[in-house]
Amino acid sequence: MTKRLLAILALLLMTSACGKAADDADKATTLRMGNAGEPLTLDPAQATIANEDRIIEGLFEGLTVLNPEAKPIPGVAESWTVSEDKLTWTFKLRDAKWSDGVPVTADDFVYSFQRLMDPKTRSNYASLFYMIKNSQAVNTKGAALNSLGVSAKDPGTLVIELINPTPFLPALLSHWLAYPVPRHVIDKLGADWVKPGNLVGNGAFVLKEWQPNDFIRLEKNPRFHDAASVCLTELLIFPTTDPAAAARAVRAGELDTNATFAGQNREILKKELPGYVREAPYALIQYELFNLKNPKLKDARVRQALSLAIDRDLIASKIIGGASKPAFNIIPPDTLGYSGGPVTGMFEADLASRLASARALLTAAGYGPNKPLTLTLSHVTNGDTPRYVPILQNTWQQIAPWVKIELLGQDGQIHYSQVQRGDFELANMGWYADYDDAKSFLYILESRSAEMNSGRYENPTYDALLAKADQERDEVVRAKLLRNAEEIAVKDAALAPVFFDTGRSLVNPRVTGWVDNKLNTHRTRWLCTKEAEAKRKAATP
Repeated sequence: MTKRLLAILALLLMTSACGKAADDADKATTLRMGNAGEPLTLDPAQATIANEDRIIEGLFEGLTVLNPEAKPIPGVAESWTVSEDKLTWTFKLRDAKWSDGVPVTADDFVYSFQRLMDPKTRSNYASLFYMIKNSQAVNTKGAALNSLGVSAKDPGTLVIELINPTPFLPALLSHWLAYPVPRHVIDKLGADWVKPGNLVGNGAFVLKEWQPNDFIRLEKNPRFHDAASVCLTELLIFPTTDPAAAARAVRAGELDTNATFAGQNREILKKELPGYVREAPYALIQYELFNLKNPKLKDARVRQALSLAIDRDLIASKIIGGASKPAFNIIPPDTLGYSGGPVTGMFEADLASRLASARALLTAAGYGPNKPLTLTLSHVTNGDTPRYVPILQNTWQQIAPWVKIELLGQDGQIHYSQVQRGDFELANMGWYADYDDAKSFLYILESRSAEMNSGRYENPTYDALLAKADQERDEVVRAKLLRNAEEIAVKDAALAPVFFDTGRSLVNPRVTGWVDNKLNTHRTRWLCTKEAEAKRKAATP
């Protein structure tokens, strides 16, 4: 079957599902959204990717929530206080209910954090909250769940104890890992609790249908504590793995938004869909990941050679285009409280000189005509990735005739699952900020980050710098410590940065409340349409 026919079939599926699910819906308060891929799970403790976040955020609400500008504001917690030593946070909860009418209490948050850290849950991402007292001991050493530094002072008061000051905690608590989950449902249904008809949440929407690889339907939750402010009554979410097919669906009016578009089509889309193209700086780095458990990549000289040989300027400016920038460090520009910039001493020479240096490094590592270097680069087959990975392959093979790189394109679910398991040699990856802080990017190379450190990089000096930065209260000193760690990782080629991407979306001008921000986060509770707003205005006395 040709790619063109597959794209047409995908578009027909979206059209039929959309018509089937929304025939009787109020069109003014229904959004049809392209999600760039199918979620692996809707369990907050198990989720790891943006395709899941875009759905889960509508079903649950944490202690805090991100506003349209991606700034943290009160969520279930209506207020909080911090102790003088910055280690104890006390949250006062508002009157909130689960979608089945059961009250949301502090005990629900205690249970949810304990469940997140429980080794039985097998949350790959639990290490993100290792600043909570005893969290690492619970998660990795079998310490008692009730030793975790999260407790209920009373049903309306939650206390979180930390091991180090965490000024960005309000932003972090808006992350899906910190969402409460319903113990009264999970204890009864087990793993089936996330299925349609079973899933109970506390967010602005409830799950009504999930047809795998077809569509997901959410409806407005009338029991949400701020339901009166939620404009939309229905969301139809489609796994649009083919950006070109998704753009055609947007053009045909079958999708109101899509999470991405191909950079090469930027100017065409601007002409064909005036006002639809949304592009803004995004706290996202695209990089090549090395599996340090692979014998060929344990030698830093091999990794350094591959990193040196990347033509970042060509990829960022000519292939991706727009506001994308070549990456000569890990932490994106404009990250809050950080201004590190390119790491010096590696990438300043022209490409020909860097290729010569790469060849010398590989020769010193023992590779040559009698011992060729052969590696496989795994990558996803959607978005702009298939357009620039051949450039990586070609440039790497220019190092020497005995360097051979094979490309392995896979569906996103398979790719990310294999990377987390360590089943790869080289992997094309991207990482966006969980919160606006440099640590959010350096976290993925910290040895204690476990599965989220998918390349299994281990450097005691790097870890010690991050640990010291965690304890540092002077923001200038902390930034210097993080910069030192970043320089070590880049020069050690823990990964090879390629480019800093932009947030790219297609948004029908009828959609309101969509605010471009550097986290590329657009919570559906804030979205509306011009038609619905006009009706609201007309109905207002």
